[in-house]
Amino acid sequence: MRRLMLTALLCCFVLPLSGDTWTELGPKFAGRVSAIAATNANNVWLASPGGGVWKSTDGGANFTWAGNYGLGDFTAVHLALDRNDPTRMYLRTWSGVLVSTDGAAHWTRTLYSLPQGDAPYPYPSFCSSWPACPPFANSHPDEPHPWAQAVFSPSQSVIVTALPCQGLQYSIDSGNHFTQLWPFAGPTPQQNPDNCINSIAVDDITHKVWFTTMNDATHVYRSSAAWTAAGPPAGMTWQFPSSGLPPAGHTPAAIAWAGGTADKMMMLVYTGSDHVPYLFDGATWIAKPWNNPACAMVDARALVAGSGNDFYAGGVTFAYTLNNGDTWTCPSLGSQWSDIRAIFASPAAHRLWIGGDQNGLGGNALMTRFTWNPGVAPSAPVPLTANGLSTWQSYSMAKAPASNRLIVGAQDVGVACSDNDGLNWVLTPPDEKQSIVWAKSGGGNTLYGYGTQTTMHKTTNAASAATCGAISWSNVSPPDMLKTIKIFSAPRTMTVDPMNASKVFALIGGRVLYSTNGGGAWQKSDLGLMTPSGYTVGLTAIFVDEAGVVYVGAQDHGVYTCSDTTHYCDGSVGAGAWTPFALNAGGAISPPWYITGITESNPPPAARTFWISTSQGVYRKRPADAGYTAVDAISLYPYSDVVVDPTCKSRIYSAMGYLNNQTRTRGGIHVSTDNGDHWRSITSSFPLHNVPVTEIFVDTAHPDRVYASTYGRGVWRFNWTTPMPACAP
Repeated sequence: MRRLMLTALLCCFVLPLSGDTWTELGPKFAGRVSAIAATNANNVWLASPGGGVWKSTDGGANFTWAGNYGLGDFTAVHLALDRNDPTRMYLRTWSGVLVSTDGAAHWTRTLYSLPQGDAPYPYPSFCSSWPACPPFANSHPDEPHPWAQAVFSPSQSVIVTALPCQGLQYSIDSGNHFTQLWPFAGPTPQQNPDNCINSIAVDDITHKVWFTTMNDATHVYRSSAAWTAAGPPAGMTWQFPSSGLPPAGHTPAAIAWAGGTADKMMMLVYTGSDHVPYLFDGATWIAKPWNNPACAMVDARALVAGSGNDFYAGGVTFAYTLNNGDTWTCPSLGSQWSDIRAIFASPAAHRLWIGGDQNGLGGNALMTRFTWNPGVAPSAPVPLTANGLSTWQSYSMAKAPASNRLIVGAQDVGVACSDNDGLNWVLTPPDEKQSIVWAKSGGGNTLYGYGTQTTMHKTTNAASAATCGAISWSNVSPPDMLKTIKIFSAPRTMTVDPMNASKVFALIGGRVLYSTNGGGAWQKSDLGLMTPSGYTVGLTAIFVDEAGVVYVGAQDHGVYTCSDTTHYCDGSVGAGAWTPFALNAGGAISPPWYITGITESNPPPAARTFWISTSQGVYRKRPADAGYTAVDAISLYPYSDVVVDPTCKSRIYSAMGYLNNQTRTRGGIHVSTDNGDHWRSITSSFPLHNVPVTEIFVDTAHPDRVYASTYGRGVWRFNWTTPMPACAP
């Protein structure tokens, strides 16, 4: 069992430095919609993963910050109204459940998955993730939405939800208290993929609870007996109604009860290339394929029932059926951004809303509204850009040397660029870059962007172009034959040799891809690390020092290095070998689950201090140290980045909150001005503190300016208005 750090090893003050401030640079536009709720045709709430909760009073056309006092974690994945009391609202974040009774103005946390005054959350020993990673569960690419409410009377109901690979949690008192229920017990139940739950439904007629899991097979379960207002009955077991389901390798993404008919459920099942609806008719599952060329459902994950025969699904497009899936309609949505993530149908308001990914700096609709009644086809779509939202989900950023040009790679949209330090933004190709890296030396104009779809683009006029719109990009992607799986959506999965802008490196699966001619040709170097169950160990972060030595972080295996600057340990004749470097198995410290960043305080051959940010904290090794020591760690909060001020080797910044699609928490940035001996927060009391921070950047020309990229509130700039502490020798 990995040792967890239960306390910060060194003191971290929670107040920002007096007078110093953060400025939100944006882009102040909409990002992903994870959930929608509405009490009538006008009052609509929207949740965004990392962006918190926003409110509209005009049906979704315009939004303002809902207040959100007490919401210390903006990583919203689901929003729901109480079925008995619509003034009571529930928010599901990656780290628990919160309740509001005043329209999201104030929140109270009632279920914790991260410690904020409660007992430490027991992460699994091998893979502390949601979705869980192999070998415990399929690495599902979507944010789960496990939530359902069973109603027994106007004053009695049971809420059922799930925490990361922790089975079920249910509440019989309107979400004030929760009780854990392991569907499948055992010595390590959190390692059973069927305890990793991604969707829940309740049959209001039979009062049986259904749920789907992240198992590699199509696993869906139904309680053997009806639940009551007191919760699950004694002796209840879980049935597996598997008749008609596809074989292993088909993962369920969502489940919904039809309404009006007992034991009739609809489920979306991922088949490896598409999501296919399956209808349970009380005895068997029947495939209900889209059979409509207008329906693109590769990434379907949203599913809502409208009435006994109506269902609404979201994927790349929006789909609905009025006849149990016998026929599906996918209407044209005009300017709506594709990738539908949230659906809310309100019979009382006669409205149907759908929400997707990004509004393209206001150029696209983020949401679409329909006039709607159960059993009737929705009206013509009304596009909504959702003005006022500031929920941009940034992966990574770069700043042009000696200028105010910012370039930001973001979720599901092109690269955003500003020529005036965030005052105005434009979109430039290419799309969805989670690693943006500027060559440090000899390439002041060269910038690379590595995308979530394993594409890489390069520009050689990133700094000199007259405007952002004049930046030209070329595709230098590695060939498909070298790719293994989809890459981690993490900022440090690509880097450039600081002394040679033509040498670029990227991670994919357990492989390092490298090019020595600026992406013109690519080679591969496999580390060959395997889990005990035969899975390839994923590589999560890469760094190259001034001598050309490559350092790579591996899941649950620490950091490895390659000093072969010709063949990069690629297995060819005369090539070197990858060797353990830090936090590896067998050492004094158990390997952290996830390496997020690797950096150094001095260029070689000078004596160097190495820094490694991980899912368990920041580790440091000074030249005279025998090994690594954790110097900045808040229990169970993942550290997403560590950066050394290039103008001062003893000034270090660390960031928290973002760990790919595996887990997310509220953010926060710490600074140490004495080479890591002491740390203090510089984000407390700012909204930035509650958002997952993806990356930190220090402006070399102006080290009093520190930039932070966040997954949910765009880019921010910190200004040291007080005199900066003197740089320690």
